[in-house]
Amino acid sequence: MRWMLVCGFLFATACKTPNSTTTTTTIMTSSSAPPATSVSIASTPLAGTLVNVPFHVAKAILSTQPEGAKLDLYSWSEGDACAPQFAPKPEQLYVSMTLPPNRATRGATLRSSEPGVLVIYKQPTISVTHSDATVIFDDVGSARATGRLSLTAPDGTNVSGSFNATVCASAQHAASASSVDGVAWGTEVDPQNTPHDPVSTILTGTTAKPAAVESIDWDDGSLAQHEIHFFMKAPAKSCAFDQMSPGFKLGFPSAFRKGLSMRATTTTVTARGQPWVTAMWKEPGDVLGMEGGGFVSAIIDDATPTELRGRVVAWVNDASKSMIAGAFVAKRCHVTP
Repeated sequence: MRWMLVCGFLFATACKTPNSTTTTTTIMTSSSAPPATSVSIASTPLAGTLVNVPFHVAKAILSTQPEGAKLDLYSWSEGDACAPQFAPKPEQLYVSMTLPPNRATRGATLRSSEPGVLVIYKQPTISVTHSDATVIFDDVGSARATGRLSLTAPDGTNVSGSFNATVCASAQHAASASSVDGVAWGTEVDPQNTPHDPVSTILTGTTAKPAAVESIDWDDGSLAQHEIHFFMKAPAKSCAFDQMSPGFKLGFPSAFRKGLSMRATTTTVTARGQPWVTAMWKEPGDVLGMEGGGFVSAIIDDATPTELRGRVVAWVNDASKSMIAGAFVAKRCHVTP
């Protein structure tokens, strides 16, 4: 399962931390109404009320991914055109509509009653409100998407009208399985059989060698970090505890030593002592996409005070079938929290 480091994304399971710690509450909406055969929504700019609070659109984003799309309509604007926004202030309102794959297309009409369609909007209290929402896409191009939306609910929510959204396409795309250093994506390899050729990667369809490799290795008795970080660009700060830029991270089960190996099927949820792999890539709006479900096999061939030499085969279940394989030399970072 993929996840994104950003709040407000329904594809997400984690968030960038906003400057404010104020909690933003939303409500999930649903509807049992059958899909309409024809819908009429005015083409005047979208406006109305959310729970009796005036609402208008200052920023609109249509984010597209292989898993589907998401339409975000904000009452305020900050950051670049594709940057998702946080809503800690009462007057910062939004409507978000998550859509199934391949449905955000020119001429499409979607209702909140359809499978895979989910609507949320900002409300001052946490509760469930049955609502009815419809979106019509008049045009969807590579840069802009225009359409109309109507949302009504018994709590006083009633917004309707047209929108003009920036299209923010994911770096992910459906791809056929490829190979790195003679190992095909999806192949499970024992640690001793991982390739000796220099390490290389395929990340969102692009083949490249890491620009830097570092290791973090500490254990305080309750928490631990035994990781290899593969950076696609040299890090601005060497030996940081976490890698927050495109590349791959490997999590080993214990402290690094010569002969340490691991082989495991991985998920996005791990516990201490479990092997894991994470692929990370850049999405529009300065968002870091991640995937941790897949497979990892690795071995440490040699360990000195200054470097680790090892080999790896790892792949993840993102749409573009990213993977890493080969022999690496990692700088040892002697840091502790």
